[in-house]
Amino acid sequence: MLKGFVLSESGPNPKHRLTHLLESFVAAYPSETELITLFQKYLIQSAMPEILIDFLKKNESSVDHFFESLRYPFNLNLSRNYKHTMLKYKGGEGLPFYEELVADIGTMDKCTVALGRKLERR
Repeated sequence: MLKGFVLSESGPNPKHRLTHLLESFVAAYPSETELITLFQKYLIQSAMPEILIDFLKKNESSVDHFFESLRYPFNLNLSRNYKHTMLKYKGGEGLPFYEELVADIGTMDKCTVALGRKLERR
């Protein structure tokens, strides 16, 4: 979503790192505060849920590597094994995080559709 909205404002070749895309989105759409807050919640470590902070620390990773660390068991050159157990086996302890994540995704969907419609009307 970030990349698509940044592309629509700045043209081709936005930086691919999530933190840079977030900065570009904030600069291009400063009035989209609800979306910005949600994106920051999952991309800015100081705002992140503890379960994601722990995942990044344990895997010595960053949000800019979420595309790899959340998707694959190993990094691209197979030198690092990502540990997903802290995300998978939380039981009742992890349930509030996942319920909140699902709610946030629903809100993001509504906000991005509204923003997309605004852009179409320009």
